[in-house]
Amino acid sequence: MEESEIEEVKKYSDDRDKFFDYVKKDGLVLEWASDELKNDKELVLEAVKCDRRSIRICK
Repeated sequence: MEESEIEEVKKYSDDRDKFFDYVKKDGLVLEWASDELKNDKELVLEAVKCDRRSIRICK
């Protein structure tokens, strides 16, 4: 992921709907989600479906 894309993702770290779109494309973006979103079971499951390594990121 390019730096500009990472900055875009970080801007929406609290936006569940936006982050849902991001994790569908790359589960590892969960790293930049807010703590609240890292605890969101549905969001985490979607991230893990995309990339199982993202399970290490969730809280």
